[in-house]
Amino acid sequence: MTNREVVELWNALMNPSLDELPGAKFGFALAKNKSKLKGQVKMLNDIQEKPIPGMEAFDKARIELCKEFADTDDDGNPIKSLGAAGSYQIIERRPEFENKFIELKEDHSDAFVELESRTKEFEELLGEENTDVVLHMIDIKDVSDKITKKQMDSIYPLIKD
Repeated sequence: MTNREVVELWNALMNPSLDELPGAKFGFALAKNKSKLKGQVKMLNDIQEKPIPGMEAFDKARIELCKEFADTDDDGNPIKSLGAAGSYQIIERRPEFENKFIELKEDHSDAFVELESRTKEFEELLGEENTDVVLHMIDIKDVSDKITKKQMDSIYPLIKD
């Protein structure tokens, strides 16, 4: 099982719909596997969420730049887009904004080099085999008849015939 598969299985096990399925043995197996995976997932999350020097300053400057070039409403306020936090609608002055954004990225190039390096390293880590996790298998007879195909697909690595 790769680290990526560990994360995918963790995400599947965190689906509240699985908790609604009946069966003490089934519920026990889900809880035991969550417990086994929790430490590994936390370790991977900690690696991924480690702050990148200079990225916070870049993001603050990016938001200010977006506000400066954002389209405005009738009251002169920047129009926010439905995207991520700090996203603004920029249509009218888009080419000028894009040139300034390139300059901003160049000013913070060290942070982007570090981000690219960490992203590559993390992708490699996700592809590595994880030998620390030994799953608690669920006998197919202990799985509720009420399980949906989607639920079964999500926990398939835990099922034994």
